[in-house]
Amino acid sequence: MISFRYHFIICFVISVNSVSPKSFDFLRFRLGLPRRANLNCKSDSFNIIANNTNGLCGMLDGYAVTIPVEKGKVYQKLSVLTRSRRYQWNVIISQIDCNSLARPTNYKYCGLRRLFGVSPNEINNDDSITVESESRKQVDVSAPQEEGFFKKEDFVPNEFLIRYLSSLVTQDKAPVQLSERVYKGVTAQRGEFPWQALLQRGYTIFCGGSLITDRFVVTAAHCIITSDRESIVPSLSVRFGERSYNEYPWNLRQVVKAKKIHLHHSYDQQDLTNDIALIELEKPVLLSQGVYPVCLPSPGKIHSEVNGIVSGFGKINSQKRTSFLNWADVVIWANRRCGKSWGSETPITQVCARGNRGQDTCEGDSGGPLIASTRSGSYELVGITSFGDTCGSSFLPGVYTRISVFLEWMTLVMAHI
Repeated sequence: MISFRYHFIICFVISVNSVSPKSFDFLRFRLGLPRRANLNCKSDSFNIIANNTNGLCGMLDGYAVTIPVEKGKVYQKLSVLTRSRRYQWNVIISQIDCNSLARPTNYKYCGLRRLFGVSPNEINNDDSITVESESRKQVDVSAPQEEGFFKKEDFVPNEFLIRYLSSLVTQDKAPVQLSERVYKGVTAQRGEFPWQALLQRGYTIFCGGSLITDRFVVTAAHCIITSDRESIVPSLSVRFGERSYNEYPWNLRQVVKAKKIHLHHSYDQQDLTNDIALIELEKPVLLSQGVYPVCLPSPGKIHSEVNGIVSGFGKINSQKRTSFLNWADVVIWANRRCGKSWGSETPITQVCARGNRGQDTCEGDSGGPLIASTRSGSYELVGITSFGDTCGSSFLPGVYTRISVFLEWMTLVMAHI
């Protein structure tokens, strides 16, 4: 006797005028809730066609995605495919006024590792300055020619990484376990990295982030995509001004609840490309000597074969995790060099870094900052801790999401608020 399992296959297709960018706010979204640790959005998914948007599924109440305009496209199509008997989705589609868009802005004292000497009044009344676009000639001339501004053909799939991650995934261990990765670092001084954020869900501290404005924190998308049957947003808080999350006094500490999570529309949880998300805070943080944004790089800027710094609350050796913020010096590699180490081409959306004496990010550092100094002495955000091999690997560098490639998307998200 042959038995068949019955499946519902329901597909909604909606066309949306795409003359301007759109924001999709998931008020209530419960689609294809996964039974295993890894999310599989192939059979049940929300898709925005013609924007290279990976299907979304799971419990995404309070999430949002923002889609830029594609030249020559008059309409975008939305499709919702489900094989499940139970599903809910209520999505608001908002049009973003192009006239409201402006380049990302930096704060006057952004990226200073210690704001000593700057009075609280100056900080609270700080005026923002615009990040100037950087021409090709202003890119670091020491970098190879192919490491200059990115082109469309640079966005290539990291086939080796896909194979590598797939070989390590088991039924109860998703790729995210590899990616929560400061190792052999130095304990930070109070207020030394005022942009460092710490993500907390309930009583669990699990990832890092970077403060870029008084309302937004940038982190890794894999940190806030879960397989739980409830949304992470209502229980997510972001902590600032921490040197140690167990240390007293707490005079620099601020804890702010998350209002909304903005996922990058092309984040791929299989190969961790476009591993970036913005956390919109429920209220602005109070800028102070202990809590202050990091600088953003110029659009398209490529850091290559220069010194950098990583920081976080992750493991400091192969066994021990610390409650103190640690940092380490690393060298930011050229993508060609990185690709040779990993065995496949590294896309321009990613950047690699490794310390000379085994310094590295490690478990618990995901979503945290990779920074580099500027000519003015401040620091700008180069990357977001994404994934790596073993902590302090002697031959494989850590991989980070390159910030300068995503400034347009970040502008769209922040301008819509």
